[in-house]
Amino acid sequence: MATITRKIHFYSLVVERQRLIKTQNEVKSSVLSLEEIKKIFETKYKEMPLLSNGNRTVNIKKYNDQYTIDIVEYSNDKAIIKIGQKSPNNTVEIINEVTMETNDVPLSDNQHLQTYTLCEIDFSTGIVSFIWIASAPKISALKFLFSIFSTESEYINVHFPSIVSVDMIKKLSTKNLISKVEFEVAVPQDNILSDSLGISEKDFNALKDIKYQTTRLKLVGERNKSIFASPNNFMEFINVIISNNKGKLKFLNVSAKNYGEKTQVYNVLEYDFTKSVNFVFENIEIAQQKEYIRMLDKTYEENKYELLQYVKSN
Repeated sequence: MATITRKIHFYSLVVERQRLIKTQNEVKSSVLSLEEIKKIFETKYKEMPLLSNGNRTVNIKKYNDQYTIDIVEYSNDKAIIKIGQKSPNNTVEIINEVTMETNDVPLSDNQHLQTYTLCEIDFSTGIVSFIWIASAPKISALKFLFSIFSTESEYINVHFPSIVSVDMIKKLSTKNLISKVEFEVAVPQDNILSDSLGISEKDFNALKDIKYQTTRLKLVGERNKSIFASPNNFMEFINVIISNNKGKLKFLNVSAKNYGEKTQVYNVLEYDFTKSVNFVFENIEIAQQKEYIRMLDKTYEENKYELLQYVKSN
């Protein structure tokens, strides 16, 4: 028996639908409810090719990368998903631990090596649990699965904002002085431009080829004064910013210190909710998928209540 430690990261699932209104020559964007997301997923899931092992699969090529995304299990509003990526590594070989002799990895013409990881989506809560492995695909690769949900009339865009550690927010709330909060939000509403900057709808419509828009807000306190009346005020304020801007928050910096200390700037979004988990395998060289799946779901269920205290329901 052997044990390896992996980190499980937790994210929110945010899906936007963008529709082109031809009669008005504009794009309407709306955030889908969890029920709407589940219905879209189930429709596409049934259309995916069925493999001999029972998995549903889709092969996606993006730029120079090739991904294979398998739906390993789907039941009770939960989907276990394996994300594989074609490995560019051609320096892998098999070694005999006794004789130290090496051999090439036997591959036929229609085979290649791939690295993979596993994640779980709970469509009832909108929480994604993701096993982080250094050489495996990252959470961003899961976006490619949702990209196939797009049609000619509508574009599906997905975000996986990190679930920020509540412990970090609580820790900052205990600081004696919180002197500055600064954050930036992508894709602001048009009325922000008109109300704050005096840019009319006509002037705004004259713009083109804009990749994205952002608005930045900086709250600065008086010298040696805290801008929040109490720790609870700070926690509520930060929670509202994060909850109401899922997938749109570019950064969220808090400047804080205790008396006698120098002020430090904390990027709150870097302190995401993670858990280190021990996976037990009979053979460390052969990572058994069943053990990954078992511990992935177990870890999520053990932390589900705490995660839901932070995640705002759709």
